[in-house]
Amino acid sequence: MANPQQAVLHAAIVTATATTAAHILPQSMGGKSELPSYKELFGVLLTFAGLGMLADNAPGVAVPLAITIATTAFVFYGIPIMDKTFNPAKEASKK
Repeated sequence: MANPQQAVLHAAIVTATATTAAHILPQSMGGKSELPSYKELFGVLLTFAGLGMLADNAPGVAVPLAITIATTAFVFYGIPIMDKTFNPAKEASKK
């Protein structure tokens, strides 16, 4: 079985990367062209710090929850970016 601490760490990296990338990328690529707010990044830090502590006591709860949060962040921030990257004609037809 995988190490629960490592699974939570990987999920935190995916979540923080997706959040940061979605904010830093230009608007033409689906981003917001600005840095993410410190509150948002601090919230990610606190969430995954708590999940890391929970992984010591209840890995059966912490690991699926961490994976769900990472998948949600990747889909929520990734779909608009992928849509504008792979379907540029769709955006041009709206104008």
